[in-house]
Amino acid sequence: MVISGELMAAAQQRAKESAVSFEHTRPDGQAFYTVNNITNNYIGVSEILTMDNSSSTDIKITSFKNSPKHNELMLQSEGFIENVPASTIYAGVGYYYSNGFYYVAMLFGHQK
Repeated sequence: MVISGELMAAAQQRAKESAVSFEHTRPDGQAFYTVNNITNNYIGVSEILTMDNSSSTDIKITSFKNSPKHNELMLQSEGFIENVPASTIYAGVGYYYSNGFYYVAMLFGHQK
């Protein structure tokens, strides 16, 4: 897995947006993958969101690990993203705090 500056910026924006609308859609109703036009450079984009009142990253990671689908996405097993050939996975993470809650967005994708 490779950290992508572009996906980091997009994930930061999604973390902030999730404080307004905690869904895999943006506050304006568009799909999450429209953020910062990331589909111009990435395919098979996936998102994980979390929200809680703890600043502990361990709690967030543990909750992802306890969810088979989220854990699989974090580990990025070969063939997990359907119809996308195995290739290097790029990732970005964003973090936002608002009104006593911590919001984290993780984005994953394959470069075009």
